[in-house]
Amino acid sequence: MTTATTTATEKLSATDLEFGKGIAPSTIFTADNLDVLRGMNSECIDLIYLDPPLNAAVPISPFYTERSVMRYVRDVWRMQDVREEWTLDIRENHPALDHVIAGAGIAHSESMQAYLAYMGIRLIEMRRVLKESGSIYLHCDPNASHYLKAAMDSIFGFRNFINEVIWNYRRGGTTRMKNVPAHDTLLVYAKSYGKHTYNVQRLEYPVQYGRMRSSSSDMGRGSSYPYKGSGNGEPDYYRSVPLPDVWSDLRPLLSYRPDKSRQESTGYPTQKPRALLERIISLSTNPGDVVLDPFCGCATACVAAEGMTTLTGRESPSLQLAPRRWIGVDIAPEAYEVMLGRFKELGGEIQHRTIEYGEKDGHPRNPIGGDVPERTELALNT
Repeated sequence: MTTATTTATEKLSATDLEFGKGIAPSTIFTADNLDVLRGMNSECIDLIYLDPPLNAAVPISPFYTERSVMRYVRDVWRMQDVREEWTLDIRENHPALDHVIAGAGIAHSESMQAYLAYMGIRLIEMRRVLKESGSIYLHCDPNASHYLKAAMDSIFGFRNFINEVIWNYRRGGTTRMKNVPAHDTLLVYAKSYGKHTYNVQRLEYPVQYGRMRSSSSDMGRGSSYPYKGSGNGEPDYYRSVPLPDVWSDLRPLLSYRPDKSRQESTGYPTQKPRALLERIISLSTNPGDVVLDPFCGCATACVAAEGMTTLTGRESPSLQLAPRRWIGVDIAPEAYEVMLGRFKELGGEIQHRTIEYGEKDGHPRNPIGGDVPERTELALNT
């Protein structure tokens, strides 16, 4: 590990001392998130939310620029995309993760092996930058969720697993060979279970006159049970329960179809509803904490953390009580154009940094850290 130390002539701001030289909240980085993570101090982040690529063998991610130009990125990995230094680091310093990656290559494919190497080296850094009270939410789907959980067990430790949250978004449609996909998964881990921030939330369930019916195809019959109501046509919120690990009250956004009534859809294909991110932030942070989204896309996590005015026409009320600080990273310059538009419309102010890579002794140079193959952390002299 190389270490950047301060000299008598080098003056660092309080922000530099807290997060790392050149890194500050309310900043969107256009860069490889691994380089940004390696330029950050250890234990400076309270919450990480990431919605990474899904290792799907289909073209996805159209970015809409101001010129309405569409570009596709193929969301699939190959072993030639994996840097040798990632493999060596994992093999020498994280043998459990190395076994998980090798097993995925045997059980699934070389593509899955490459994907886990790509994700694993980044998750290692994410664990390092988390505070002892911090948590991480990894948003995924069945393409790789079970392999990612095994990888996170090996990095964070299975005893630091908090929840597997199911976000049931109730998508319609039909399929001929299987049930209709209708949920995503959030893998939730603590840096140190028991020390992590957790703010209890409760849900209120509406009830009305009538009978709720459930059926079972294998039994060939239905069963019903009564439930109460006030009789005035409005639901009674009579039952409040702790928030479960299945969330079915937060609706998704429709891809490519901006929903003007909710004033938040950008057309970004994997955009998540702001209410989902507000819930996560409220559960696992306190006012003034720092949220990091290393795959921020259209910046919904950053917008939610900013704590802007609740949007009109929202199906779900805002759960957030006060603003948080945030840092976002996305490798695509087109994504920043989408982010900038969102913050301008909502009245927010953001900083933008693009990492320009040079060469040093034939190796790529990361200006906010050290040489890319080496982990760099600012040494704090107290």
